[in-house]
Amino acid sequence: MKTLLLIILINYAYGATIENYVFDEGQVNLCVFATNPRNITYLQHMQLPETGFNKNLPTVFVIHGFLSGYDFIELFRAGYGTDLTRKLNLIGIDWSRGAGTWVLDYWRVLRRISTVGSAVGRFIMAAIKDNVISDPNSIHVVGHSLGAHIAGFVGKYMAESGPNSIKLRHITALDPAGPYIGSYECPRRLCDTDASFVETIHTNGGMLGRWKPIGQLDLYVNGGRRQSGCILPTCSHSFSHKWYRSVMTGTPETDGWLCKDLNEMENELFCKQAGNPRKYRFEILEIRTRELGIVYLPTPDYAYTTINRTEVFTNQPNDYTIVIFASNNDKGLVLASLLSDNGQLIVQHHNNEVIIVNPSNPAWSPDPKYHFCREVQPDGIENCLRDLRKPFKFVVAFDVDDMFTDPFWEMLFYLAKYDSQDQVFSNKLQMVATNIPHDGIVLQQHIDELKVAIDNALQVHYAAVFQMAGMHVIEHNGVIAQMSQLVSELVDIKNAVDH
Repeated sequence: MKTLLLIILINYAYGATIENYVFDEGQVNLCVFATNPRNITYLQHMQLPETGFNKNLPTVFVIHGFLSGYDFIELFRAGYGTDLTRKLNLIGIDWSRGAGTWVLDYWRVLRRISTVGSAVGRFIMAAIKDNVISDPNSIHVVGHSLGAHIAGFVGKYMAESGPNSIKLRHITALDPAGPYIGSYECPRRLCDTDASFVETIHTNGGMLGRWKPIGQLDLYVNGGRRQSGCILPTCSHSFSHKWYRSVMTGTPETDGWLCKDLNEMENELFCKQAGNPRKYRFEILEIRTRELGIVYLPTPDYAYTTINRTEVFTNQPNDYTIVIFASNNDKGLVLASLLSDNGQLIVQHHNNEVIIVNPSNPAWSPDPKYHFCREVQPDGIENCLRDLRKPFKFVVAFDVDDMFTDPFWEMLFYLAKYDSQDQVFSNKLQMVATNIPHDGIVLQQHIDELKVAIDNALQVHYAAVFQMAGMHVIEHNGVIAQMSQLVSELVDIKNAVDH
C-alpha cells in the first residue's frame, strides 16, 4: 500500500501522462479590442475588419506570462482608456490554456512559448499579406515575463518566413523571465535581433527576471532588482508592467542615466556619463531615436538603501533535526520518500506513467528522521516545530513554478529568519530544486543560477547561509541514461541533506 501511495504521489507531482504536453496554436486566443470586440484564432485574420479594426493605426499586441491570462490583458485595455480605438489597435494574446494552471508546469510551459509565438507571427504575416494590416512597420509587441520571450518568437517567425519575410518593428520586454530560459542562446529566447528595436525593462533581475541586458535599450528601473513597497519577488516582477502602463497612459517621459556597462550601473546607479540625465520617452511606436544602451531609471518614490546582511554559521555541526517543507504536500512527501531509500528506488515506465518502487521491500516506508511539515503559513510552521529538538535543518523542496507564487516566498523568508537572536543563527537551510528540465544545460549551471536567484531574494532579510542541490525532472520517454543519472542525483541530494 505504501509503495502504491508513492506511485500515486510521483504521478501526481510530476504530471506523468503525455497529455500534459498537448498544446497547439489553435488554443491561442487573440482578443481584439475594437468598436466590435471579439476573440479570434490565429487563422481568422480576415475577421479583423468586422471588429472595427483600423488598419491605418498602429497595432499593439500584448502577451501575458506564466500563470497568467486574460486579466493581465484587461489591465492594458483599461489602462489605455475610452479613447483606445482612436489611437491604436489593441490585440491581447491569451494563451492561458498553455501558461500553467497548477504547480510543476514551468518547464512544460517553456516548451510551448515558441508555439504561441509562431501562432501570432503567422497571424501578423497573413494580415499583412491580405492588406488587413496595411503597414508592416506599425506593429508593436509587448510581453511580460515568459510573454516577453514569446514576443521574441513572434519576431523570429516573421523574419524566417521565406522570401516575403518581415522584420518586426518594435518589442517591449517587461522583466523577461530569467529562470532556466535566461541561460539559453538567442534561438531559444528573446534576443536583440528579434525586432528593429527591442527595449527591455528590468524590475526583478536575477530573481524572476533576467538580469543581463537583452535589447538595444535596457532600462533598469530602480536598479532592476527590487521595487519600492515590494517585499516579495513576485511584486517586483509585476512592477514592470504596472510601471510601463503608468508611463504609457500618463507621463510618457522620464529621466534616465546612461551607463557604459552593467557593472557601472549596478555600482554607481547615477552614472556620470556626459549628458546625464537623459530624457527617455515611451511611444506606441518607437519613432524618435533615443540614446541606447544600459540605463539606470529611478522612479520618484524610490529611495535606494544599502543592505547590510549578517550571516553566522552554527556552532553545532551535524546535530540537526531535519524538517522538510514544500509548497504542496505531495512534493514534500515525494522528497521524504526519495531521501529515505538511499537513492535505490527503481524508476520504471509503464503505459506512459512514471512508477517508482522498492522491489526489495514492499513494506518500505519513509524514514521517520525526516520530519515533513505540511504547513506553509508561519503559525502552522510554528506548531510543526514546537515539539522538535533544536537546532533545525530546514529542507525546502521547490520548483521554479513556486518562485512565481507568494506563499513560497513567505514560507522561505520565515524559515530564513526563524528563531534568530541578535542576528545569530543556529539553524541551517537546504534548498532542493526539483523538476529541472533536460534542456541541454548542465544541471549544476541551473542549480547555481537558482541559488543566485534565491540568494538575491533573501538579501532583503537577515538570513542564514543556505545550500542548494537539485535534480532533473523524471522524463516520460524513459531514456535509460536519464534514469540512471537521476539515481545519482538523488544520492547527491541525500548527502547534501544528511550532512
